[in-house]
Amino acid sequence: MREAKSTTDGSNQKSDRRAVVFGASGFIGSHVVEELCSAGHKVTAVLRSESSRSMLEYFGAQVRVLDYGNRSELRSVIEGQDVVFNCLATTAGGEKDKEPEVEFRLTRVLAETAATLHAGHFVQLSSIVLYGFERSGIIDESYRPSVSYRAQESQLRREEIVKEVFGDSDTGLTVLRPASVIGSRGERSFFARMYALNQSGRFPIVGDGQATSSFIDARDLGKAMALIAEHRIVGTYLVKGFDASWLSIKQTMDDLVGRRTGYAAIPAHLTSAELEEASINPYEYLTFCTTRIWDDSRLRQRGYMPLHSLEEASREEINYLTRHMTDWIPAAGLPDLP
Repeated sequence: MREAKSTTDGSNQKSDRRAVVFGASGFIGSHVVEELCSAGHKVTAVLRSESSRSMLEYFGAQVRVLDYGNRSELRSVIEGQDVVFNCLATTAGGEKDKEPEVEFRLTRVLAETAATLHAGHFVQLSSIVLYGFERSGIIDESYRPSVSYRAQESQLRREEIVKEVFGDSDTGLTVLRPASVIGSRGERSFFARMYALNQSGRFPIVGDGQATSSFIDARDLGKAMALIAEHRIVGTYLVKGFDASWLSIKQTMDDLVGRRTGYAAIPAHLTSAELEEASINPYEYLTFCTTRIWDDSRLRQRGYMPLHSLEEASREEINYLTRHMTDWIPAAGLPDLP
């Protein structure tokens, strides 16, 4: 993979960039499309169905409904693009299980097609899910986690695929690992599930709730993607917006809705046997009791600067969820916690 020189001299290249976004109708992908269009890029938004066409066209994108099994269609949508964004979501969960081979094959097909057509830049959306719980505190891109869960395996495999494909290519590769995302159009996000639990008085608080993690407003993530495209920033980067404890997230939810709810008090330092006896998912338990703060200073040195706070991000998603309650499936995918 050629480490192309990043353009960071402030020159205006926005109107010259042609970008295609796969997974454009998703929670993160739709924000990437919105911010790319806002920044002046010529954006093609790729969908599997017509469901989100009007929203993406409103942002200013050209929409293509694509059969991913049709290689000629795939080539036609990538050919001539300066930047290819793979924002297709992973469906992997926290448990170690069978690898989602369909996702891996699709990642490889997209990457190989972009490499064959000599696309200038390929951006792979990854996740901080890649990092485990064996280390607490501040974590940057140099840390190599121990892989124990299915979600970690899936993210690592996707990263390995694109790095393998672009290893000898002249296409610049960026792998972006965002912190947990909060924002509009996130009806199936972690925050939506936490909000549903909070509304029913079951928000999980492990110990004193002071374990802290990093989060990012979806709008800031979209802007980070636009910055990466504009300046052709290559490499592997973490990105976040702010740090917050789980107790502060619950308190922010309560403040925004104007009422205090109860919570599920869960003891700290439970053993594996105790977690199994209480039917608590170990991956989720460790999420709520391990402090992990992502250090994204490398991307900030390239010009990234988040704009939105925990309160602003939470308000954005809660307002969205309130407007779309009929289509929202609260707490989907989470076990009942004691």
